[in-house]
Amino acid sequence: MKKLNDLLRGVQIKKFYGSLDREVDSLIIDSREAGKGSVFFAIKGSRFDSHNFILDAHKQGCRVFIVEREISGFKDSTLIITDNSRKAFSIMSSNFYNNPSDKLNVYGITGSTGKTTLIHLLRELLPDSASLGSEGKFIKKNLISKGEGLLTTPESFEIQKFLDRCLREKVKDVFLEVSSFALMNYRVEGISFKGGIFLNLHPTHHLMIHKTILDYLKSKIHLLELTRGPFVLNLDDPYHSFFKEKRRGNLFFYSKRTKTHFFVEEKKVLDDGFLFKLNLMGEKIDVKLNKEGDIDIALPALSFLKIFYNDTTSFVEKVKDIKRPPGRWEVLSKNPLIVVDKCNTPLCFEKIMDLFPLVRRRILVFSFFEEEDIRETIKIFTIVRKLFDFVIVTSDDTKTKTPFMCNRDFMKLLKRHDIPFKFIEDRREAINYGVKLTNSSDGLFILGRGDESFMLIRGNRVKYSDVETAKEIIHGIKRN
Repeated sequence: MKKLNDLLRGVQIKKFYGSLDREVDSLIIDSREAGKGSVFFAIKGSRFDSHNFILDAHKQGCRVFIVEREISGFKDSTLIITDNSRKAFSIMSSNFYNNPSDKLNVYGITGSTGKTTLIHLLRELLPDSASLGSEGKFIKKNLISKGEGLLTTPESFEIQKFLDRCLREKVKDVFLEVSSFALMNYRVEGISFKGGIFLNLHPTHHLMIHKTILDYLKSKIHLLELTRGPFVLNLDDPYHSFFKEKRRGNLFFYSKRTKTHFFVEEKKVLDDGFLFKLNLMGEKIDVKLNKEGDIDIALPALSFLKIFYNDTTSFVEKVKDIKRPPGRWEVLSKNPLIVVDKCNTPLCFEKIMDLFPLVRRRILVFSFFEEEDIRETIKIFTIVRKLFDFVIVTSDDTKTKTPFMCNRDFMKLLKRHDIPFKFIEDRREAINYGVKLTNSSDGLFILGRGDESFMLIRGNRVKYSDVETAKEIIHGIKRN
């Protein structure tokens, strides 16, 4: 049990009613989880206002409420008014677990694409570390719980609970995959980041949610504001300059093209891969990689290790065999070639272009999700028309729109430019159709979801996996 007074340290309180001398055993944002001893945080979102569920929480025994406006009729309760309930939730969550990040080395990694793969590599290189992100929760390479695909970065209370467990299990280094949504919604407020990495930013990604590129940038830059130590930036990404405006010192840059703290001096094409000659703050090392695009992950990883461990030589051999996380360019069949990948942004489509093998026909299974911006649609279409011979348009996460509505602009572009396509709303049926359409000399590429194990269908969470679905269909065909 915790004292409410203690949990409120650092929270900006405008006004309060009732006693602050209460005992607390849980912090909640879902009224269905309310009970005696819980604190309910009423949050006004873009679609829902949980102030409307205060009465429900009260009926279940909750007597402490963090709100953003005056609420009447709860004289037996404590009401605390603040400007930002989400921010209060994060700060109080950290206080609830005695601020575990103060005693850990927590590193935040953000970017439009590549976060999961970089954390996957760092976890392999540092087996005594822990990580939290799309793949799930890992402690010392052991999977604690799998990511469920809905939130890249979980809610604050869950993050702090995980950090507390890391502390108890004597973990020193923790990597957090930090999404723009998490930063925008203050989920990582109250975390003391020792260091951070910015990989990239695609200007049209998530604009239906962030509204403007400046809002999107502001959310990413907030990670820098929360970081007390060195911050690593991709000099090749034009948006790195906005980070420089926020902080003058303790910034480190990496680049494939420009001389800086960490850069590629030379690239050689080998028969079995690529050799990169790197300059890491004056230390020169050779790194052999299987794919050219692997340098996009290897370079920031080695830059990080040089800064925080002052060591690269002991990691170079391990970097050579970069293994992608499940659902990232996962080859399910070689004859015919069938691949599943998470790729769902223009930047990601550009990065995987060098992975595509020579096949007679390239068949794509893909869908836009509900919050997609028309500018993002156009950019992805421009790449799709160069790469693919046939497109199977299907469904992805939806809340209120139908899959057809989510893909309407995409299908108009396909039709206008005479790109053969077929719309199959049910994603399982779409993959089944794609597998049967793919001949031995073709390639089928199922993109957008990777190994996510749940899908939103009209707002309802349904168990579903591209990887498992495709495997079942492939094995079924082979048996027959």
